[in-house]
Amino acid sequence: MKPTLLEQQQAFLNAIWQRQPQDDVIKKQAAHALFMSDRGLKAYQINSDALAERVLSAAYPVVTALVSADTMAALARALWSQQPPTQGDLALWGDAFAAWLQSAPLLAELREQLPYLPDVARLEWALHATDTVADALPARPESLHLLTQDTQHTPARLMLRWAAGVQVLHLDWSVDAIVTAHQQPPEHWPTALAALGESWATATPQAILIGRLGWRVCHQPISLSEAALITRLLQGQDLFAALAEHAADSNEAELDAAQWFQTRWQDGWLLEIIATEESSHATSP
Repeated sequence: MKPTLLEQQQAFLNAIWQRQPQDDVIKKQAAHALFMSDRGLKAYQINSDALAERVLSAAYPVVTALVSADTMAALARALWSQQPPTQGDLALWGDAFAAWLQSAPLLAELREQLPYLPDVARLEWALHATDTVADALPARPESLHLLTQDTQHTPARLMLRWAAGVQVLHLDWSVDAIVTAHQQPPEHWPTALAALGESWATATPQAILIGRLGWRVCHQPISLSEAALITRLLQGQDLFAALAEHAADSNEAELDAAQWFQTRWQDGWLLEIIATEESSHATSP
């Protein structure tokens, strides 16, 4: 029975990725004999390997610098074979790289040498993904007047609109400094890395604030306490309720709410205050 076009295409992709042995019938009846010949197949495999190397190195330049270009190329080919792309946009391929670095048995030795490498990859992917999010609407400074309203006698709750792609990333290792050092021109790396001291990262939990401020993807480490506050706000909790919960739960020094808000606004992380009649604590009947 002649295979369908879909079966032929899947056989062709499987042959390139070497995911499983090929069915001889499908192989012989492929739409174009050159595609499945040894010579044609080898050419496609070489091209796909080169494409995997370019795509992964572009998404993870710091990991590439840490492990060397040759090692990264080998990692890219292995990941491409084990977890090939499932979407047409190759910029979206590579999101599983950090988890693969963390769990693949064959990478145990690499993890022993660079235990913080998966967290470097997690941070790099977050930055890579943030670069492609939709632009935020312009800031609305006129909305700041809502902070001066009598909140004791109005049903409105104040929500915050953030810059494009804002998120809080929690890591097990303190790797932000490593990534920041490698974002300088390569000729400055020796000085920047020397400034990190002998230990480039410690096994200390770190929270990173990430977002695109205008056209620039920005990231900065923040305290775990502030990370909890921002997470509440990103989840849709109203401003004053989130600040009250933060004051009750935080083990750190009391937050100067006015100073915190002013700093985040001036730096461009916050863009608008929105008044809504619905309380963030309301529940459905």
